[in-house]
Amino acid sequence: MLVTGKETRERVDLLCTGTVGFLGSHVLLEWLHSHPDGRVLCLARGAPGAAPRERVLAALATAAADCGTVFDVGAFARRVTVLPADLRVLRLRDDPGWQAWVRATDGFELLHGAANLSFREEDRGEVWSSNVDGTRQLLAELADTSGLHAVNYISTAYVSGTREGLITEEDTRCPEAFTNVYEESKWYAEGLVREHAASHAVGVRIFRPSIIIGHSRTLRTSSRTGLYKVVELLWRAAGHIPEGTPSVRLPAKRQASINLIPVDVVVDEMLAILDQGAATTGRVYHLTNERPLSLADLVYGVPPLIGLALEAEFSGAPRPRDNLVETVLLRKMRHYLPYLCYERTYDRTNVRACGADHGHAGDWLDLVRMREFVQAFLDELEAEARVVSGARSPDGTRVSDGTRVSDGTRVSDGTRAATAALATAPSGALVGSSTGAESVL
Repeated sequence: MLVTGKETRERVDLLCTGTVGFLGSHVLLEWLHSHPDGRVLCLARGAPGAAPRERVLAALATAAADCGTVFDVGAFARRVTVLPADLRVLRLRDDPGWQAWVRATDGFELLHGAANLSFREEDRGEVWSSNVDGTRQLLAELADTSGLHAVNYISTAYVSGTREGLITEEDTRCPEAFTNVYEESKWYAEGLVREHAASHAVGVRIFRPSIIIGHSRTLRTSSRTGLYKVVELLWRAAGHIPEGTPSVRLPAKRQASINLIPVDVVVDEMLAILDQGAATTGRVYHLTNERPLSLADLVYGVPPLIGLALEAEFSGAPRPRDNLVETVLLRKMRHYLPYLCYERTYDRTNVRACGADHGHAGDWLDLVRMREFVQAFLDELEAEARVVSGARSPDGTRVSDGTRVSDGTRVSDGTRAATAALATAPSGALVGSSTGAESVL
C-alpha cells in the first residue's frame, strides 16, 4: 500500500520513456526512492557502445551525483526493467518482456517524457517524428492494455508559443504562432494524449515545466541546455574578447521575465501530484516558478561572473555596428533570443489546489541564488578546461599559455579568437535534458 497525504492507494507501477534525459532520470530516481516496492519498465534506445539498460542506469547514477548522493545499483536495479525501443516504430504487444511485465503488475501509469529537443527548423522532420508520431505510436500500442490507470505526459510551459500575459493551465487553444518546432510538436502531442485518454477512459495529467536548472541544494547539473547553453556560449566568447570591445547587445522586451526552476522542485511537485491518484487526473499542471526573474536579472546579473559586457536593446534588433563578436554570438543564440521578449505569467491554480507547491515556500530563486547556480556551472566549465587534453579549454585554447586556439589563431587577435570559439559551439535546445538536440529516448 502507498500512503500519501490525500489517500491510501494500492501499489501502482510505472512505465517510463525519456529516462536517459536530465528531468526523466531525476524523476525516476526520486520515484524509486519514494516507492520502495514499486517496479519500473523503461523504454529506451541504445547508443554506440551502450545498451539501453546501461544508458538508463548510467543516467540514474548521473542524477544521483547531481543530488549529491551515490546511486546504489544493487538496491534499485532489480526493480528496473529496460526494453530496447524506438517509439517511432514501437511494437510492444508482441514483446515477451512487455507481456511478462504487464502480467506481473497490479496496475501501472505511463510517464511519457521522451522527446527530440531541437529548436532548429531544419530538424522539423525528426522532431515531429519523435515528438508527435512517436507519441501517437506509443499510445496506439497501449490502447486497451489491461491495468493502465493513467497517462502522464511531460510537455513544456512553452506550448503557449508567442502568447503573452497570464497563461492559464486549462487554456489549450492553439497559439497564433510558435517560437520553434519543439513548442509546436509538444502542443500537438498534448492533443494526442487528451484524445487517447478520452476515447479509452483512462486518467490523464499533463505536466508543463519551464526552464529547468540544477539541484537547489547542490547547484549541480548534468544538463547543458537552456540557461546553461546560453552561459556556455557567453563563456566561450568572453575568454577571447580583448579590452575595449563594445558590449554585446541583446534584443529584448523591457518587462520580459525568465522562468527558471530547480530540477528537484519540478520532481517534488510532479511526484506529489502523481501520488494523489485519480483525484489529480484530468488536469494540466504548470511546474514553473511563481516568482520568475526579470530580464534585467539575467542581462546584468550574469555577465559580470563571466567577464562579458551585455546590454539589452529594447528597440528591437540591434542596429548594425562593427562588432564581429556580437554578430556571431547573436547568430549562435538565435534559438534563445525570443525567450527574452515575452511578458507572461504562468498560472499555477491546479498545482496549488492539490498542495503540491510546497517546494516554493522556502526556495525562492532570486538574483543572488541564480548567480550561485551560474557560478557553480562556470566552475565546472573551468575545471573541464583545465583537464581536457592537457589543460585545453573546450574550444581548443591551451590554458597553459593562452596564445593559440585550435585553428592556429593567436589569442592576441581577440575578436577572431572569440568568433572561432563560438563557431564550434552547438546551439538549438533550450528546455529539457542533458542530451541537447538529440532525442531523449
